[in-house]
Amino acid sequence: MAAAIIGIVMGVLALISLFSLGLLFAFGGFLGVLALLSVAAGIVLLIGGIQVLQGKSPQLLLLGSYASIAIQALTLVWALVSGWGFLFTGFLGFLLPAAIVFLLRQPVAKQHYAARGISY
Repeated sequence: MAAAIIGIVMGVLALISLFSLGLLFAFGGFLGVLALLSVAAGIVLLIGGIQVLQGKSPQLLLLGSYASIAIQALTLVWALVSGWGFLFTGFLGFLLPAAIVFLLRQPVAKQHYAARGISY
C-alpha cells in the first residue's frame, strides 16, 4: 500500500514538472529529453500506483520504478559530468522508486499478492 502511495505522489509531481519542460529544453536538448522521459516514467508510476490501490498487479508500478531509477541515474551522471554538481531532487527521484522496489520485493508483499492470486 505504501508503495502505491509513493508511486502516486511521484506521478503527480511528474505531471507538475510538465510546466518546466520548456525551460529544461532551453538549457539543453539532452536535459529536456531526460526530463520528458522522467515525466513518462512518472505517469507510469501514477497509473501503476492507482492500479495497486484497486487491488490489481503491482507489475506496472515495479516496471515504472525500474525505468525511473534508470532515468534518474542518467540524469545524476549527466548533471555531474556537465558541471552542475549534485542535484538533490534527482537523488530524491532515485531514492523513492528504489523504496518502491524494496517494498514490493519484500516477502510479505509477495505473500500478500500470492494470496490474492496475483503474481508479478
